[in-house]
Amino acid sequence: MNERKYVTMFVVLIVLVAGGFFFVLDRMGTLSTEIENVKLQLDLSKTQVIPGPASTSTPIRESATSTPKNDGTLVKIPTAILFDAQSSPILSPQTTLSISIQDVERNPVDGTFVVTIKVFTNNASGYSAIDPKTILQVISFEGGNIEAVRVEGQFDSMPPKSATMGKLIFTTDPKNTNVILQVGKPENASFYEFNFSKKSYRETTVG
Repeated sequence: MNERKYVTMFVVLIVLVAGGFFFVLDRMGTLSTEIENVKLQLDLSKTQVIPGPASTSTPIRESATSTPKNDGTLVKIPTAILFDAQSSPILSPQTTLSISIQDVERNPVDGTFVVTIKVFTNNASGYSAIDPKTILQVISFEGGNIEAVRVEGQFDSMPPKSATMGKLIFTTDPKNTNVILQVGKPENASFYEFNFSKKSYRETTVG
């Protein structure tokens, strides 16, 4: 009877010790979590947020294009000038090209003189080319010819049975109200005088 009592007490003691052990273990886990939370709060409280400088937005300016302005003084004269010219030897076979001067225009303020042309390749069997600077030049009143300072248009490789349009830009003396244009090669050239005061033109002779 006493032996049985001791066994019961021993079992109860083991149960109490085990319960106490798990209780203490649970408390230690909770305490560890609380310690971690306190540590995290201390770390956060030590962290200082330094405000950065206020951002100032600077507008980005795009570079302006150097497009010539039309100041309202541009004078245009439509024309019906047609002539033929031999294509350049850089592309063979050479062929006869038909060229139409569509119009001319001039700015008397800076002397800019623009000739708009259209080149027809009706007789060509392949690609052809031409240098408009060699067949269209301005006669200088001081003597000699003035070549175009710029050519706009793809005249270096023109397909057959087609038309290619472009412009020749010259610089002339703003004081002159008349401009004489040499059309064609020197050996068989024609000359046209443009009067921008009257907005008219006529065929003329030079020399």
